[in-house]
Amino acid sequence: MSERETSNNMDMYSREKTIVVSCLKLIQEFSWLLNAFVLDFYTEDHWKRLPSSWRAALKGCSLEEFGEWMLMNQCPNQRVWPLSLLALRASTKALSLSRDQISLNIRDEDESDPPSLNNNSSTTIPGMETKCLTNKNLKQLFVKHVKPKKRHETIIMAKLCADAAIKSKVSYIVDVGGGKGHLSRLLAYGFGLRVCCVDSQGSLISSAREIDKQLEYTAAKHLGNSYMQQLSGPEYLTLTVGCSDDSLHLFKKEVLHKLHLDKESEVSFGIVGLHPCGDLAATLLRLFTSLNEAKFICIASCCYMKLSLTSCPVQGYPLSSFLQMLPNDLTNLTYEALELSCHALESYCQRLQSQEYKFLKIHSFRAALEKLIVKHYPTMKHCGLRSVKHFDQMDFPLYAEKALSRINLSIPLCDLTSSDISEQLENWQDVVAMYSLRLLLAPLVETVVLLDRLIYIQECGGLGSIIPGFDPVLSPRNLILQGLKTV
Repeated sequence: MSERETSNNMDMYSREKTIVVSCLKLIQEFSWLLNAFVLDFYTEDHWKRLPSSWRAALKGCSLEEFGEWMLMNQCPNQRVWPLSLLALRASTKALSLSRDQISLNIRDEDESDPPSLNNNSSTTIPGMETKCLTNKNLKQLFVKHVKPKKRHETIIMAKLCADAAIKSKVSYIVDVGGGKGHLSRLLAYGFGLRVCCVDSQGSLISSAREIDKQLEYTAAKHLGNSYMQQLSGPEYLTLTVGCSDDSLHLFKKEVLHKLHLDKESEVSFGIVGLHPCGDLAATLLRLFTSLNEAKFICIASCCYMKLSLTSCPVQGYPLSSFLQMLPNDLTNLTYEALELSCHALESYCQRLQSQEYKFLKIHSFRAALEKLIVKHYPTMKHCGLRSVKHFDQMDFPLYAEKALSRINLSIPLCDLTSSDISEQLENWQDVVAMYSLRLLLAPLVETVVLLDRLIYIQECGGLGSIIPGFDPVLSPRNLILQGLKTV
């Protein structure tokens, strides 16, 4: 790496540290809003916590207009908003990672087949599209019985991983948490890579093998057995991945064995994960930085609220030494904040804009019921209730009866029909507005978690990037973290 490139990387490194600290300070300043649990809206009178100017503006604003405003779209009504609220929106937008999907030059399924080295050759080149992927009669096999969201993510993730494999000059991939093998299958048969799919559930691996057999049978009819014999299907490994020294040794040993490689072989591979849950993402990053054989990592994470915030047994956040050295009261992220960061601002605002918000009245129903539960059964605060379908077709007493049936509690009818409860339910839009304001802060929390991981990669000597690869409306967790080792 040249001196100039090193200098640019250090500048970017410093910029990311500055951004993550600014995000944490803003989160700390508005922790009262971020950590406001929707269930407690009436119990703790959340509406009164908002500045009076905010309450006045929200009361005079329709939910459709508020959805437009949150996304910074041009609103037909030129409303005068409180400067403090405008500043919050602008700061959140400026500091948060961009979630606008970028073009990765991935073919649409309906496009004609482009020229491909593998398509016109009797041999395959790892990382390049194979005939299985470019053949019009076969490309649907990779997404058969796969839901649209998963299909969208799998296709894009496979392309990113294949590109990373070419750049890193590796032909082996380890797909951790691969489930039924949709991503592994596409990387193996579609891009000619050698893949080991790791999952802790043997039942999912059994299903994956059956899908592989169906694909191989159909592909052989179109391409011939000789061509298919050049491709190696995914190897499957049932294993719970850990990050202790023993776990690292076992992971490497089992993966090399499954890929039919000698432990002394000079082998390189990439680690990929499509939505590793909670601490698994942090574990994969530790595997990447600890194993010399791991040359790149490509993960799209989810379930941030399941991250361990202490080092027992493994710490999922913060990962980087930089954040660990900052004051704990600054870096601390609560369960409520991490859970909120898993929700999509874009799809939520689109529902507000299109007036698809009547279903959100359930938040008001549940918050009103919580207030009555705390009144009559204080020890049952925040207890799990039965989910109630079609609540919009029933009155509050019937909703309460169905919701409470799970825990065998009852509330006096006079309380359920009191004027106080009726007034609160009439103002259900206040609950929606409050929750919407909280969502405005959600991208900040995800930005902190992902920049912490990016800085961790940089501290370990790697190069990292965060790519908004998925459509944020279709796939709420649309940011993909990619790390490459420089040597």
